[in-house]
Amino acid sequence: MAIFGTRDEIQVPFIGVKWDTRTGKILSKTEKWDKLPADVQLEALTATESEFFRFREECYFKYQVPSENSHAQTFFLLPADQWYQTLQKLEKTEKEYLHTREQLLGFVQNVPMPLLIVSNENVNKILFSNQLLLQLFSLPLAKLYSGINLEDLFQNQTAAIEALFQSVQKTHQSIQEFLTYYEGNFISKHLLVRIFPFKTSFMDGMIMGILDMTAEKEQEQKLAEAYNELQ
Repeated sequence: MAIFGTRDEIQVPFIGVKWDTRTGKILSKTEKWDKLPADVQLEALTATESEFFRFREECYFKYQVPSENSHAQTFFLLPADQWYQTLQKLEKTEKEYLHTREQLLGFVQNVPMPLLIVSNENVNKILFSNQLLLQLFSLPLAKLYSGINLEDLFQNQTAAIEALFQSVQKTHQSIQEFLTYYEGNFISKHLLVRIFPFKTSFMDGMIMGILDMTAEKEQEQKLAEAYNELQ
């Protein structure tokens, strides 16, 4: 007989019972079922399929055997302490992940400067960014939800940005670089980029902050030109 068989006389090493769901009559049971207190038996009978519950500091999992007879239900209570503890750990990890992710997203959106985050696994794919970043590069807001790559921002200068990320990955130290940004063959922006590594419970990555120094750079050039004229 299969270990989860449904013969009239159940002979397995687990707590098991076959009962009529209409009348509540026990049709077949194991010896271990009789050792359960009445209140625990009732809890097991009324528990939903695939549900965990405890008895005497031990955790059990209710496994219901599929049956063509909708009124005759057979189920077993399987020891599940390690299983339950593993699921608890997974749930805790998931909650921590969601909490950290929400904090990270809130941080990115509230920092008053263009910001983006990438993972060490794929520096080209931007995982988090804010609206200020889109405004700086004149991208539609929909890009914030559809996904952004470095190419969307830096175009033919993407290789230089990837090299900066790779340097931070190698040294684990922040880096700052002044970048002349071109649109076509013309200089359109002067950017100061700063990249630094970070680590959370769910990812290792890098944050890039960008300062638009175009106005300052143009003012500097005007002052230099004025000085040259005076000379």
